[in-house]
Amino acid sequence: MKAMRIVSYLLVFALVLVMTACSSSAPSTSEPAGQTSAPATDSTGSSASGTKTEKKVTASFWTDFPNNVGPIFEEAIQKYTELHPNYTIEFELFPGADRAEKLALAKESGTLPALLFAASFSVFDEAHQGYMLPVTSAVKPVSSDISHSTLEQITIGNEIYMYPLYTSPFGLHVNADLVREAGLGDYIPENPYEIITWSLDDFENVILPTLAKHFAGTEKYAFSLFAGNDQADTHNHNLLRILGGTVFDGGRVVAADNEKTVQALDKLYDWYSKGYTNRNAATKLATECNADFQNGLVAINSGQYSAYLNYLSAMEQGKINKFDLRLATVPKQDGQTLALYIYGACMMKVDEAQQELALGFLEWLSSDEGKASLTKFNTIGVPAFSSIAKEQAAEYPVYAEYEKVDKYIYDFTGGVPGYVSTRASFFPALQAVFSDKQSSKDALAEYQEKANKVIDEYAKRSVALNK
Repeated sequence: MKAMRIVSYLLVFALVLVMTACSSSAPSTSEPAGQTSAPATDSTGSSASGTKTEKKVTASFWTDFPNNVGPIFEEAIQKYTELHPNYTIEFELFPGADRAEKLALAKESGTLPALLFAASFSVFDEAHQGYMLPVTSAVKPVSSDISHSTLEQITIGNEIYMYPLYTSPFGLHVNADLVREAGLGDYIPENPYEIITWSLDDFENVILPTLAKHFAGTEKYAFSLFAGNDQADTHNHNLLRILGGTVFDGGRVVAADNEKTVQALDKLYDWYSKGYTNRNAATKLATECNADFQNGLVAINSGQYSAYLNYLSAMEQGKINKFDLRLATVPKQDGQTLALYIYGACMMKVDEAQQELALGFLEWLSSDEGKASLTKFNTIGVPAFSSIAKEQAAEYPVYAEYEKVDKYIYDFTGGVPGYVSTRASFFPALQAVFSDKQSSKDALAEYQEKANKVIDEYAKRSVALNK
């Protein structure tokens, strides 16, 4: 009996061994349908065979865009991560004034975001410093749908460093009611969306003096002029090109060497001296001019498209009195005088897994589902993609009008490394002229010398230019 019991135990043990051997060679059925066990991976998340895995990846997306775009980004991120459950994206919106310090701390601590959504001019120095990587592979397939003026400004060397989301052209804002009150109704087109293109001759010899005479004895003035700090320098770059001159050429500042640029600054001083502009241009801030425009104190003010939308919104909400607001180009004798802000996504230097996530997100934006998110940026700017602008032309006729003046758009930064830092010497030059301390030629010469030293230093250290 005891022997029989031992044999039974041995038979049971043998059966268990057989079953165990079979289970180790057969595929597991314990995982959800459609999933298989992950292959062994190296530190980059690639399998031994080179296949990418679905490992968990967390990345940060930062932006200093206006608060009303937060929901657009969040919705796009949600849709993308639903397609890629292994991805976690932490979205953070912060004030533009904190950008420089926030990026500096992130570089020092090694906590840069995978994607940074910003204006190209404000962050492209990060590409020169090696903290921003090209996104050419994501943009190239859709580049035919993007205007040349936009592509030119987001390219350094042969690489594209931004996936553009929307643009905001710079020109003039016009209070058409004030212009008509001065007897200049013929200079206001019937079509409220038409972008006005006054000639420089009419602007300085008819419009400005007529408005100035009409406003005499009041606190109102014809045209805004400011140089109080280094903000909104874009508008002043536009004005220095009204005679066909330029501030940048060939990657250098040439303002003092270009006679037409010097003459343009002389002309601005002449308008200021004749009382066509606000007083105290040397200390006047762009924000103060904007406030004057909203309050009906200035007829013609420098501004960009996104501010135009903000004014319209403020009128609808009853925050400011309604008036007939129009868009205009900067009057010119020759050349291009429309700057363009480009807002988009830049990929920062992070680990490979986060870079893969970031590029994947940008490529997804070009898909049908992703483009649905892109169309929503029209609430704050002009679509960067021509197809979207055309699709929305009936609802937003101003898009077609901007297409007509695209030939006037230029790169106000000149594509130079260290552009933001050159502003430190740009405004002192303007202040020196408007306060009668220096001639236009001398002031621009001093600016040119200082700015080119900055550019040379940045160019020498530029990772993007010295690949």
